[in-house]
Amino acid sequence: MQRGAELLLRGLMEDVEPHLREMEQGLKEMEPALREMLALIDDLRNYEMPEKLPNGDIIMRRKPDLPAPPKSGEIDL
Repeated sequence: MQRGAELLLRGLMEDVEPHLREMEQGLKEMEPALREMLALIDDLRNYEMPEKLPNGDIIMRRKPDLPAPPKSGEIDL
């Protein structure tokens, strides 16, 4: 039974591996944009709980008593 489970898992890994490599490459390409987005967001504790609108949009409002987040051109990555 253990041998069967090992073969099954090995087969699954062989099937999934190309997709994982593809996903890794996509994340590497997105990394600069993700870093900029995270820098613009600043700290998630600076935001109210997200609100989902009836049309499916999600709004994250910054807490009103905090200074404005940095602008896109002001970010040091």
